[in-house]
Order: sequence, then C-alpha cells, then structure tokens
Amino acid sequence: FEQENKLNKKNRKNSKLVEKVIKEKEKILQEVEKSKILISDLEQKLELEKQAPKALVIPNELKKEVEQYAMQKFFEEFVTYYNFYKVTTERICIESEMSDDAKLKSLAKGYRMISWQFDELFKKYGLFELKPIEGDVFDPTFQKVNDQFIDDQLPTNTIINVHSPAFKLHDRVIQVALVDTTLKSDDPQAKKIIEKCGDKAYHSTPGKIHTLEEKIKNNLSNKD
Repeated sequence: FEQENKLNKKNRKNSKLVEKVIKEKEKILQEVEKSKILISDLEQKLELEKQAPKALVIPNELKKEVEQYAMQKFFEEFVTYYNFYKVTTERICIESEMSDDAKLKSLAKGYRMISWQFDELFKKYGLFELKPIEGDVFDPTFQKVNDQFIDDQLPTNTIINVHSPAFKLHDRVIQVALVDTTLKSDDPQAKKIIEKCGDKAYHSTPGKIHTLEEKIKNNLSNKD
C-alpha cells in the first residue's frame, strides 16, 4: 500500500509537471506568435521605408540661397513701381535745387526721406540699386537698350540717357536698367534706324553727354 501511495504521488507530481510544461509551452508558443507578428510588422515597415523617398537633405549653401531669394518674386513686382518713384524723386530733388519754390523744396525733402527709408529697408534684405551713368559704356549684364542714336563722335554703345536704374538682389539682377546708347553711322543697324526715325535717328548733341541735371535745367530754361 505504501508503495502504491508513493507511485500515486509520483504520478500526481509528474502530472503537475506535465501540466506546467504544457502551460509553459503554450506560453512560449504565444510569445513566438507575438514575435512573428512583431517581426512581420517590422519587415513591412522596413520595406515601406525602402520604397518611400528619402528625406531631402538640403546642403547649407542651397539652404542659404533659398533664404536669400525667398522674397525675389515680391521684389520683382515691387521694383517696377518703385523705379517710377525713384525717377520722379530724383527729378523733383534736382528741380527743387534749381528753384526758390518753398513748396517744391518741402515736397522734395519728403520724397527724399521716403526714398532713403526704402533703400535702408531693402539693404537689410540684400536689395541694391544699380544706376548707369551717362558717358559710360553699355553693360549688358544689368542694362537693356531702350533706343539707339547715331553719333560718329562718340564710341559705339556709349550711354547717353538713363531711363531707369537696375536692381540687384544679392548677386542676382532682378530688374535691368533702361538706357539709350549710341552707334556709328556705318553700323548695319543705323540704316534701319534712319528708315524708321528719319532725322530723329541722330543724337541731338553729337559728341556731348548731358547729365540729368543739365537736361532738367535746359527744360526749365525753355519753359521760361
């Protein structure tokens, strides 16, 4: 009987051990299944990352360029109107210096102050004015020819009149200057200009360059 009891105890013990092993096995299987799911999810994510476009890494130089020219479109539209204002301001200021009219001088002072404020503001964003000078040689990098006049006493492509300045944003020209230049009578283009304009094709003061101040002074004298 005693031996039977020992056997029963052993069987019960083994039975519990088997149950425990089975439970552990089920637990392990559950963990394995979870692991498989996690691995599958991870593999899918890795595959998606492979297929997805890589994040764009912007070099510092390109990033700086983007920041510098972020306002280019705005400035391109704005300087078209600002050009007219600058030309008007310059003319009013020159006329005020040649006149005793207090109202004109006051108006010129106001225009000059506003123009200065704009220029200082633009400098902060890297926008600068490039003004051609009468007598200089035409520079196609920031200038555009408005009209050409025949003058055999001046070098070809001499600037004789400035209609508007150019504007440069950092190192990029966003608005070209408009100028009138000269050409020789033996230039092939001269014949076309003569056919189109007649006597007006010739420079009115051959060999001479007149500044804006001189032109305004002459206009005021003619009015008197």
